Amino acid sequence: MARRDTPRTATSVWVEMPFMRGPVGAQRLREWLPVLRDIRAKTAARRQRVLAHEWACKRLCLILDIKEARHWNGYIPPATDDRDKARRNPTREDLIALLKEVAAADQGEPEELA
Repeated sequence: MARRDTPRTATSVWVEMPFMRGPVGAQRLREWLPVLRDIRAKTAARRQRVLAHEWACKRLCLILDIKEARHWNGYIPPATDDRDKARRNPTREDLIALLKEVAAADQGEPEELA
């Protein structure tokens, strides 16, 4: 009998994602991966833009209540919930305002966030 305090072993992700099995699932995955890569690239670029400014890092720490700005992964909460209903999120609003200020400081175009 296995001890209860032993860590669980990793299981296959396909057990958790049965909709990704078979040829239809493979097609879904092929369509989804480029979108995911694009999202990750935008998030990383957003993070780098903020971390390039000391004042933005300090403000980011205040907004997210974190000790170091480099712990932020670039994520901004969505503007809608799972049912596409708009919701007000003060953290999102503060992050968007910060990104607009960073864009103005960089003399660049504001990032598309909506």
